[in-house]
Amino acid sequence: MAHAIRNEQVKSTAPQIKARALSLVAVNKSSKQAVQLKLKPRAKIPCHRLPFVGRSSPEQPFSFWHVPLTGGYGGGCETGNYLAAFLLIHLREQSRDEMAITTLGSIAGDWLKAAQTATPSEFDALRGQVIGFMTKLSPWLIAAADQLGKNLEKIDPKELLKKANAGLKAEVAL
Repeated sequence: MAHAIRNEQVKSTAPQIKARALSLVAVNKSSKQAVQLKLKPRAKIPCHRLPFVGRSSPEQPFSFWHVPLTGGYGGGCETGNYLAAFLLIHLREQSRDEMAITTLGSIAGDWLKAAQTATPSEFDALRGQVIGFMTKLSPWLIAAADQLGKNLEKIDPKELLKKANAGLKAEVAL
């Protein structure tokens, strides 16, 4: 696989809409087919503007990880890292939107869904994407816990573990 990362400004005719664009181009040397992630700045639902949210066809439900499983582990790490930056920007812009709280969980759910059907080489790429994504988020989570986690010391670890273990026994349909 050959990879190229391009940063470019996407300008819209709508007033005050500017979005950063990252296009990941993965070219399969055997088939010469290019796969690109694209921004969708005009999507009505904010999370649908993210380059990794999409669907294969109109009949398919939206996936919160609609990313080609290509590029191997290394390319996946790079891709995941860049895509996590889009999530951080999205969360900052949508911080007052209650739906933003579910975005990371939806992404993780779709990682698991992708892993179920991935070939070994696709799984390798997905693993890299997840590692790169979470590596980018970790410093932000550390900073948030440090700055906003003043009450974390008040949590009883034994009670927390008891509740976590109770969830392992529950058969709750969501």
